[in-house]
Amino acid sequence: SSNYYFIEGTTTISSTAPKPFLIGGTLLSSSIVGDCPFLWLHQIYPQQNSTQPLFITTSNSLASLSAVVDTVLPVVTIRSGSRVSGDKTNSYPIIFTFTISELSNFSRSAFTVTNCDITLSNLNSTTSTIFNFFCYPLLFSDVVVTVVPNSIIDKNFNRNSNSTIFTLTYDPVAPTVSTFAATDGRLNGSTVSLTTATFSVTFSERLANVLDITVLNNSQNCNVSRFTVVRQDLVTFQCTSGNGRVVVLFKSGSLLDAAGNANLDSPRFIYT
Repeated sequence: SSNYYFIEGTTTISSTAPKPFLIGGTLLSSSIVGDCPFLWLHQIYPQQNSTQPLFITTSNSLASLSAVVDTVLPVVTIRSGSRVSGDKTNSYPIIFTFTISELSNFSRSAFTVTNCDITLSNLNSTTSTIFNFFCYPLLFSDVVVTVVPNSIIDKNFNRNSNSTIFTLTYDPVAPTVSTFAATDGRLNGSTVSLTTATFSVTFSERLANVLDITVLNNSQNCNVSRFTVVRQDLVTFQCTSGNGRVVVLFKSGSLLDAAGNANLDSPRFIYT
């Protein structure tokens, strides 16, 4: 891109530069240079942030110019599958995809990363606008990928003006049941006479599927009702049973956290 364009020509019939007709630009100055034949010079400022052609012609049709003036800055977007910046993930490696709005050049220094070893495919490609990051997290913490301002350069030397930041929290830890208690004081493994019990269950972290009562579908001799989400890491519910052994069960793989981890064990409360 240029700050301005020049269009010039000659005439022997006028001592003033012919007035230009412009589409997509602004006339900054007109001048006559030298003696007859007169050399005239127009300085043209193109319309900014537009991909519309700049068309210039003189009033006496002595000269014309048609050009596409590119003042549009390249824009970078970063994605990681269906996740958005700020989400959690348990993927290893984490695959990032970044897309540039137009064909551009860049180097490895265009990107900074936090908490991961990173490799790029098609790093210096000039035939693609889509590239992949393969990030291997170092810690159970935030992974931050940043595109540095002015580091992405299109074919007309426009540069990205803003930094692009994408953050994911790497969390491979499975949720667990922290407490599993009956509010009437009955103990796990006990024998009781009451057929109805209310339970309070606390999880080690906030669950993504905490509203799903089907996590208790594998319970035995237990009709679950009054399932209440107090918090995303705390639920209460009532179990009504018949005679015999009662097993209140959270099946392995039924509790999901925001990163996609599932519980590995099958916590249960048993009484007769």
